[in-house]
Amino acid sequence: MKLDDKLVEETKFLYDRDFLKELSREIILTEEEDAVYQERADALIQEYGWEQVFEAWNGYLRENCNTAESTLNFANLFWLYEGYVHPIPNPYDFLAWFYYQIDMEKYADDAITIMDGISIEILHRAGVKGIYWGENPYYVPEQDPKMIAAVEKIRNSVKK
Repeated sequence: MKLDDKLVEETKFLYDRDFLKELSREIILTEEEDAVYQERADALIQEYGWEQVFEAWNGYLRENCNTAESTLNFANLFWLYEGYVHPIPNPYDFLAWFYYQIDMEKYADDAITIMDGISIEILHRAGVKGIYWGENPYYVPEQDPKMIAAVEKIRNSVKK
């Protein structure tokens, strides 16, 4: 399905934001500037519904996040815009893109917290058992056999 031009442009606006520079304080937004992003993300979901917004956001991730840094930037913004609270179709497939792009050993300090949070929340909300901290405090998303298989599927279908 072709996505509406406004949806695509708003997605680009939301995810072209350099959140990693904001975290490092290279870029400092005012509270009002920061609020604009959240308001526009919320308005997008209200106007188009989560299914279409997710399609646009996931499309942006797959097409524009081809480095560890851009993928980490997306992950942080996806968390900030609370994408994880909505149902994610094929959650392992969605999450595998992050683990495919991000070397978790090299980017451990930057990636583990955000990726653990996103992965556990999305999988828990999808009904996957044994991954939530209360059920299994030792769960590590990148060591989950289903995640490994999903990453391998991407690796076999995408030429880097």
